Parts: sequence; C-alpha cells; structure tokens
Amino acid sequence: MGFPYSLLERTGVIIEPKFPLDLNSQSLWFLIPHIVNEGHMHNRMRFISYFNRDPVLHYYFKRAVEGSGGCFYGPYLTSKNILLSRADALSGRKLNMLGVPYGSKSLHQPNIRLTKMDEETWRYYVRTLLTEEGSCNLILHHRRLAWTVSYGRSIDLTAILPRDFAASLDEDKYYYIRAIKDQKVLEIIRQNPPKLMTVEFNEFIRRHSKHIQVHTWPSYRPHVIHKSKRGRVTVHWRFRSEDDEIVELFRDYYGMLPGTWKALALEVRRELFRRLGGKDLSADEVRELARVREVFPAKVPDWWVRRKSLELFNLDLDEAAGLRGRRGRPRRCLS
Repeated sequence: MGFPYSLLERTGVIIEPKFPLDLNSQSLWFLIPHIVNEGHMHNRMRFISYFNRDPVLHYYFKRAVEGSGGCFYGPYLTSKNILLSRADALSGRKLNMLGVPYGSKSLHQPNIRLTKMDEETWRYYVRTLLTEEGSCNLILHHRRLAWTVSYGRSIDLTAILPRDFAASLDEDKYYYIRAIKDQKVLEIIRQNPPKLMTVEFNEFIRRHSKHIQVHTWPSYRPHVIHKSKRGRVTVHWRFRSEDDEIVELFRDYYGMLPGTWKALALEVRRELFRRLGGKDLSADEVRELARVREVFPAKVPDWWVRRKSLELFNLDLDEAAGLRGRRGRPRRCLS
C-alpha cells in the first residue's frame, strides 16, 4: 500500500514481525551497554536514542545496531551540543526482552543476565562501561603517581525515602552522602544499591575469583544524592579502587573501547606512568602531570568531536549547527 514501515509501527499496525527474533546475536548484546549507559528507550513504538559527545562511540553504536539487523539514524547535533543517534523501535523491543527497561533506568532498574555473556561479549560490556560511565586515571599520592579506577550507577529512591527529607533537598543540587546525618535515611540508602551494580560486582568476582581474592574487591558505596526539578530523588553509587590488582585488571585487561577519546587519554597516562612511576616527582614532573590532565581531560574536546564526526559520518558540525532543529524524522530504513 506504500505506507512507510516506521508509520505502521507508530500507529500500531505492526507490533512484532512474524519471523523469530534473534536474541542471541552478539551485536545485539554489544548494544546493551550503550543503551544502559547513555541511551534511552521511551516505549515500544518509538525510536531508541543514544547520547554521547564522542563520535567514535556513535560509530560503535551504529555497528551494534546494524550488526543485529536494526536501523541506525544519525548522528544529529542537539541544542546542547551533544550528538544524538537513534535506532529503530524493533531493536528496542529486542533489548527489552533481554532486560533493558523502558523509561528511566534509575527508576526501572535494568535486569541483564550477565552470566549468559561469553568472555568476548563480557569484555566489550566492561570496556563500554568504563568508556561511557567510568574512568581510569592517574593521581598524585605523596608525590608519587598512583592509579585509580571507578564507575557509577544510579537508583531512584523517591518512593521510599521520607517525604520530609525529600522536601528538605533543593532542586537540581547534589549532596554528598557523608553530609547526611539522618541515620534512618542513611540506612534506607545503604540497603538499596542499584540492582545492576550489584549484579556487575558479583560478576566481576565470579569471573576473576581464580586470580583476585574476594576481600581485595572494594565495596561500592553511595556517593551523592540529587533531587531533580521534577522532584525525583536519585542516589548515585560509585565503585572505586586504587588496589594494584584491581587497577591492572581494569586498565590492562579491559581498558577503554579502542579508538575513543578516553582510550587515547588512557594511553597518554600509561606512557607517563612508564616514565615516572615508582619515584618521587620533581616540581617539573608534577607540572607535566598537570599538563597531561589539561591537554587530555575527561571531557571530550571540541576539536575531537569535529574531526571524528567528519571522518566517520561525513558530518560537518558547523553545517549541522545551522540545520539544528530542522532535521525532521529519521528516514525509512531500507535494509
């Protein structure tokens, strides 16, 4: 009849195709961490979204979408100067069957069966987690270089925290957990960590129990609490370690996704550590560390975003800025 497939999906004419859905595709499992970390799935009928400043991560997202049989659109430049990519609603429904929720992930916690992943898929999952939600960084400790690795997850506790406590928080403001003195509130927070973080922590221990003793793993802890403009109260938890075995595992076995800004920044820090690690730093060497932090910051710089957008997607960001807000709907997928 000539109706676009996307229109039939949105109007509910087509809910699910009549062929078996392949939920075992490795590319589909590669897609999971991207959406869990930096994506959003509105509902069964709408395109799924992925937000990130690094165009290289959008390219990884594109490969996972198309490799699993889905349709990729973008990237586009948003009004906040962040790149947005999209995938078809069917890809979202397949991800939902694997435990990725619709709506807020801090409110509706993901339920991913990490034990089902083979080692290659699990390694991709952790690399993506570190690249999108974590860090592996050099710090100065008693004039010596030291490594730290961390990542975070959040959980919405609006429904179970006392109303008077929630009302006492200012909107759009972050509070350190250590500043909270109410023991009842602290107990509620500590008893309700992000479910996915608990599953991830147990999976790390399970997969590396032959090489790293259980007591070596640090406890993940509530770090900050935030109240949104809509009144939702979210607690951000953080996994953090300076232990040599843990750092070596995350830095050298997992690392960042190759080719990303964070992978480059990590390699520069690794080279600095090769030269200066294990000794007291001079004043000039301390300034060299500061220079590395300045030139290779955690935030992806504008020049990288421009270069990689053009290189990977033939996207001129100056032109995109002029067209922003007039991109229309994603075109029909012809694959």
